Amino acid sequence: MQIRSITILMLCTVLLAICSIAGCTGNQLDRDKSEVDKGEYYIQQGQLEAAINEYDKAIEAKPAKADLYYKRADVYRRNGQLDLALEDLNKTIELAPEMPEAYRDRAHIYCLIDQPDLAILDMDKAIDFDWDMARDLNPDKTLAYYKMAKAYRNIGRNLVALAFFSKVIRLEPDNFDAFIERAQIYIFNGRYLQAIPDLNKAININPELAEAYNLRGNAYSNIEEFELSLSDLNQAIALNPTLSEAYCNRGWVYFNIKDYDAAIIDLDTAIKLDSESVLSYLYRGQVNYELGQYDAAIDDFQTTMRIADDAEITYKAEQFLEAIENN
Repeated sequence: MQIRSITILMLCTVLLAICSIAGCTGNQLDRDKSEVDKGEYYIQQGQLEAAINEYDKAIEAKPAKADLYYKRADVYRRNGQLDLALEDLNKTIELAPEMPEAYRDRAHIYCLIDQPDLAILDMDKAIDFDWDMARDLNPDKTLAYYKMAKAYRNIGRNLVALAFFSKVIRLEPDNFDAFIERAQIYIFNGRYLQAIPDLNKAININPELAEAYNLRGNAYSNIEEFELSLSDLNQAIALNPTLSEAYCNRGWVYFNIKDYDAAIIDLDTAIKLDSESVLSYLYRGQVNYELGQYDAAIDDFQTTMRIADDAEITYKAEQFLEAIENN
């Protein structure tokens, strides 16, 4: 009987221990959980202010622990407190200068606060540490990816820009702006057959996009699908009669199909809408050259050289001027 009583007592002790470990008190969180665990719990529950409070306590206890600042920075970002997120990421990098995730996330913050130069510096550093930093895919950071892509595109680093635009498209397959931006890079690099599907998708999403028709018309022109090109450029102009680039592109199509009168009309219109349209002057100069109107051609080519900031365009204008002089 005494042995049985001892056994029962031991079982009760074990059960009490199990209940204590399992949190039988009904509390959501165990009392012995750390502030970090509580912070992560509150994040999952969408209680961001409570999460920040827990990380505050954790940092107060361990002020030299880099990952605590890093985690709190992410909560601040989610909560729209970008200035505080930036402060915490600065502190993270001060404490852990070889932590690639901190540079990557700070790059995203810089994008969101419109500091693209600093964003690029940080993203480059993150990628130098670990190439996988360019591959992360977080639905919460779609806008940052989009701005990061534009930042890289604006400095001519198109391959990196393509990677970021592609991430935006994976996360937001109805983002027609991302399709258009990616298509522009493809066209700039002469990859017209890749640009056209992106522009098809953009137009399917929003059939009122004059710029998408203009770009697709340009792509078709470059693969000598002139009927398709004219159809798209007509639609672009119908949707936006002040789109200078569409008149310029259509003028170039008319030149290629030897409708010089129509080409001159469109290129004149393009220049009226945008007096700095370099290609319009270059194309009109070529039309005038073909028509034997050399004085007008010379004026156009000289204007092209004066306003162009592209060496290839300048070279083309110079070649035509030399040809006229040699006639």
